[in-house]
Amino acid sequence: MEEKSNGKRIEWLDAAKGIAIALVVVGHTMRGLVHARIMDSNPTVDAIDCWIYAFHMPLFFFLSGRLVVRSAEQYPTPNFIFDRVATIAYPYFVWSIITILIKAILGPIPTTPRTLEDLRLILDRPIEQFWFLYALFVLTVAFKLLYSNTLKSWPFLIVAIAIHPAAAIFSSDNPVVISVRSFAIYFAAGAVIKSVHFINVGSGLAGIVAAAGLAGAAGCVFLPSNMGPIFAATGILGACSLAVLLTRLNASSGLQYLGRYSLEIFVAHTIASAGTRVALSHVGIAAPFFHLTIGIAAGLLGPLFLAQLFQRCNFRYAYSFRFAGVRR
Repeated sequence: MEEKSNGKRIEWLDAAKGIAIALVVVGHTMRGLVHARIMDSNPTVDAIDCWIYAFHMPLFFFLSGRLVVRSAEQYPTPNFIFDRVATIAYPYFVWSIITILIKAILGPIPTTPRTLEDLRLILDRPIEQFWFLYALFVLTVAFKLLYSNTLKSWPFLIVAIAIHPAAAIFSSDNPVVISVRSFAIYFAAGAVIKSVHFINVGSGLAGIVAAAGLAGAAGCVFLPSNMGPIFAATGILGACSLAVLLTRLNASSGLQYLGRYSLEIFVAHTIASAGTRVALSHVGIAAPFFHLTIGIAAGLLGPLFLAQLFQRCNFRYAYSFRFAGVRR
């Protein structure tokens, strides 16, 4: 797949991140409506949910691995770890605390209520969607420690395969350990492919691969759950191919914009979509489709508005404490 770059950014990769974050918002909005009993859990809803969750988080880890290699090559270990603390651990703590505080104030209104006692969970048992940032921090630091100029990303890939639940003999009930073991393989795959580089394919083939890959991920609806890595791999391939195709057709600008703000959307989207659900219910609106449409729009646009507001106010510490504002 051809890398079409615009300055320091890779356009198709931003578009792929846009696809991933859009799926995150759709998936969480749907599940929130089901948990709130506004939307029924029926075969169609369950199939869409299965398809989204088959590959959207593996896709995020794959893309993160795809991006980590350059930093691992350029920066010494202390600088690299400090950067990960500033850009991953920092928003994890800030937005986990914000989410708990908001839910504690709202009491029983949220579908997953929280109290101030839940603040202690942040250290080793991430709440809500923030498990991703915790696992990502662990994986990026581990990657740097295992990376070498000679062997590149291959040692990390070997470790990722060895600790995967399908291969490892040990078990743990800690959600961080479970997440790291389950998703390290996708992070490693992204890093290895970065080392090998993408091959150039035509737009027609990219379209075929996109359709086949995204359709293949739907196998989770019919086939055993132990085939999860296969569904994830096909979904990743399909989403990346779709991002490449749309970029070549100059039709990915919206997705690229979402991708550039994927962190800002990720940390705040549940607050926006859940708040919209509560507000609509409060005024007597119960139509599931209306809830879903407005909830998804709020989950995407609300965090974007907040991010733009912070930028207008020149407040740089909502999502990281780096002084230089280079978007990734």
